Amino acid sequence: VPTGRGCLQRDAERKTRSVFVTRDAEGEREFAGFSGANDGFADCVTDLESVDGTLLYACDWAVTGTLGLAFPSSKEALMTLRDMCRELDILRVTDVNWRPVFWEGNKNAKEEILQFLGGTNILKATADEVEFLFGIDRDVAMQQPYQVLKTMGPECIGVLITDGGAGVSYSFQTNGGVMDAFTVPVVDSTGAGDAFTAGFIHRTIGLTNAYQEEEVDLGEDKLYPRGHMPVKQRVAEAFKDKELLADAVVFASACGAATCMDEGAIDAQPSLKLAERMVDTYGDDLVVTEETKRDFELPDLKQQWWDWRYTGSRAAHAGDSGVPNSGGSGGTAGTHASGVTSPLVLVSRDG
Repeated sequence: VPTGRGCLQRDAERKTRSVFVTRDAEGEREFAGFSGANDGFADCVTDLESVDGTLLYACDWAVTGTLGLAFPSSKEALMTLRDMCRELDILRVTDVNWRPVFWEGNKNAKEEILQFLGGTNILKATADEVEFLFGIDRDVAMQQPYQVLKTMGPECIGVLITDGGAGVSYSFQTNGGVMDAFTVPVVDSTGAGDAFTAGFIHRTIGLTNAYQEEEVDLGEDKLYPRGHMPVKQRVAEAFKDKELLADAVVFASACGAATCMDEGAIDAQPSLKLAERMVDTYGDDLVVTEETKRDFELPDLKQQWWDWRYTGSRAAHAGDSGVPNSGGSGGTAGTHASGVTSPLVLVSRDG
């Protein structure tokens, strides 16, 4: 069913998924189950073919989780979208959102998620998810986020690693850092990860659009408009400025923190005004530690990505869209409920 801002799919036979969540005295939650059979909800049957193709040609960003990979129809849609993003040069954001309860003991869950992550441009994951998927110790991921970026391969321009009240680490094209969390009274942490991701994307679109529209000095007697850059290159180039990158992460953290201050995953999502007020009031108090020296370099996006190599245990080769498999232990974080049927979001340049 097309809507004014995108495409919403409805299923006549299946209802929207309801998720049972338990919460402890500190506001930490755990996903306990569903209001029906796991494979009986609308989000199990996402159909990419019914999406108006012009939406994909018009959008700059595509945002997905990985829960849809647990169900054959939605998995097919997500894997097709993965390939289309690469073909159409759409910036793809993946929020891992690992939820064992959705997979019902599927022993191939990790491998299927890793396959989907190939080609991701911005990865958002928790420290526990990083350890589960890549075998990188959660503490190392929080102190050296570039280790995760290096593992993701050359098409990934940035990673965001969250750890609840312990803060966030991040690593992009040339710089990164570790940032404290906002100190807030936690009522319910459900939806905080989604708010963080949405806040980061919103702020990044605004900052990088402004970067694109800047006039630059080309050594002549007047300024000229900056040459047009595709969205992936625009984000990578803009975030070479460590202050701009930190700005986006602070705003994202404010959105996540605000969500923890009220009950529920939807009603607790902050308004733009609230998020901006939190940044203005408390943002200057956050401690940001810059990333330590890296042992590799990402390629300039103006070059062919398959020419890239780094000093490490894995080199990227032409046609390699996967991510190396590793051991580790699992964890949880992310959303309270799936959408109607579509586990994906398409975002225009204007957000």
